[in-house]
Order: sequence, then C-alpha cells, then structure tokens
Amino acid sequence: MVFLVLSIFSSVAIAHIFKWAQRKKLSTLGLLTVNYFLAAFLAILDSTGTDAAMLPPPSFFFAVVVGGLFVGSFFLMTKSIEKMGVTLPVALMRLSAVLPTLGSIFFFFEMPHAVQIVGMLTAFVALPLANQPDLTGSEHRRLGNHFIQGLALFGLFGLTDFSLKIQTELFALDNPNRFLAVVFTTALIITAVGSWIERIRISRDLLIGGMILGLFNLLSSFFFLKALPRLPGLVVYPTNGIGIILLAALSSKMIWRENLHPRTIRFLILASFSLVLINWK
Repeated sequence: MVFLVLSIFSSVAIAHIFKWAQRKKLSTLGLLTVNYFLAAFLAILDSTGTDAAMLPPPSFFFAVVVGGLFVGSFFLMTKSIEKMGVTLPVALMRLSAVLPTLGSIFFFFEMPHAVQIVGMLTAFVALPLANQPDLTGSEHRRLGNHFIQGLALFGLFGLTDFSLKIQTELFALDNPNRFLAVVFTTALIITAVGSWIERIRISRDLLIGGMILGLFNLLSSFFFLKALPRLPGLVVYPTNGIGIILLAALSSKMIWRENLHPRTIRFLILASFSLVLINWK
C-alpha cells in the first residue's frame, strides 16, 4: 500500500506542475519532451548494471508499444478537448478506470469479495461527480457527434493503464526502471520529433518545469509498477483513480485557492467511502 500511496502523491504533483505550466503558458508538447528526456535518462541510469540492454525481446517490444500508448493517449486527449470541450474528455478518462479493473478480474482472475464490489460500484458512481460543471445540452450533442472519438479516448486510457498490469504479470522484472527506460525513450523520440516539427523553443521555465515533471513522472510509474505485484489490480486501479482526484481536489483548494463545487464535495464523501470499502480486508 505504501508504493500505491507514493504513486498517488507523485501523480498529484504532476497535475500541479501542469497547472503551473498552464499559468505560465508553456508549450505542453515541449514540456512533455523535456519531461520524457529526464525520465528516460534517470530510468536508464538506475538500470545500469542490471542488464538493461538485455530485456527479452517480448518485453522490449511491449515497452515500445506502451511508450506509444503513453503519447497517443495524451494527443487524443488534447484533440478531444478541442472538439468536445474539457468536461466530457476528463469524465471519459476517469471512467476508463473500469477497464483495467475488469481486466484484472476477467484476465487474471482476481475475484473481489462482496464489500469490495460495493466499493468499486460506489467509486464508479462517484467518478462523474469529480467534474464540477454539469453537462449541458450542447455537450451531450458534442458527445453524440464525436462518439467514436470519445469511445477511442475511453478505450485508449483504459488500455494504457491495463498495459502496466500486463507488464507485471507477463513480463515481471526486479527493477521496473528497466522497462520504463524503454517506455520513456520511445515517448521521448515521438515527442521530440513533434517538438522539432512545431519548432518549439526550450525556455528556462520550460526546462525547469519539464525536468521536475520528468522526475515525478518516473516516480509515479515506478511506484505504480511496484504496487501492482503486491496488491490486486481490482484494488489498485480504483484506489489510484479515486485517490488522485481526492488528493488533487483537496490540495488545489490549499495551493491554488480553488473553490470546491457542491458536486465535488459529494464526490469527496462518496470517494472516501468507496476507498474504505475497496481496501476492506
């Protein structure tokens, strides 16, 4: 559970870095490029002496695919926000936690007990409440108009999360950074090419923000991969998703002075209750 808590804290730090970058009007693609550069460098550095270059071919190629999924899910998210607004894509991203949870149950036979089932159902009921604004008629129409893209966003985020479960079950490694070195290097190559095409200049703020983001990005993935072999996926995924939103909402109130919408307060109550049930022994 300690690794999962550390992963949640690292993920919330990532959210605040993006919030800071947004206020600074920094290029998101440039920020990701610097972030993946440092994350790949640190992962490779930590893998030195652990046969990092000797990953079995299946594990290596799977890591390349996961690196592509990391970047692909981000780009699909940004395109979805452009066409559908913010509320719907964020809701779909959060609800996608149902896919790796179900995957853990049906593919790896992790059977929940009755209390955990109630907790998971409560969590998925609570997730849409994390979005402060109610969906308007125009947003419902946009979802209908871009149904395929919304479905792709839901599936891609769920698949990206579930890929880490597949790695721990089928390609287990003593040091997750051996796997992450390939994942982040692949993501770096993709984003670096994009930054070159867009002619993005690396400013001082972009460099500092990207390096801090890269550190927490690596820590978040590393701790998450450490948590998955120790806890059932049906516990990890709902706890991780709910925990990130819960901590992000509370910390945003303190750091950015963001007001808590009544929907968010209802979410916090339901989310806290679901976390207790999901982790019930």
